[in-house]
Amino acid sequence: MRYTVSTEIALPRESVVQLLADPVHLPRWLRGLVLHEPIDGLHGEGGTRSRVVLRTGGQEMEAVENHHAPGTGGT
Repeated sequence: MRYTVSTEIALPRESVVQLLADPVHLPRWLRGLVLHEPIDGLHGEGGTRSRVVLRTGGQEMEAVENHHAPGTGGT
């Protein structure tokens, strides 16, 4: 599954990048986030695989997220 979402944020780009780079803030924009931990690599680096656990509506979902480096055409 692949999808794209866009949002306009009224902050300087540098401030947004710093917020996105800090995994402590992930629960602020991933509703229902229980766990987000790197399996291979480091958070935010290209090629990193992370285990993600979400809980919503009394159900729990676990997935592996593949973080592709910009320009690599990850699918």
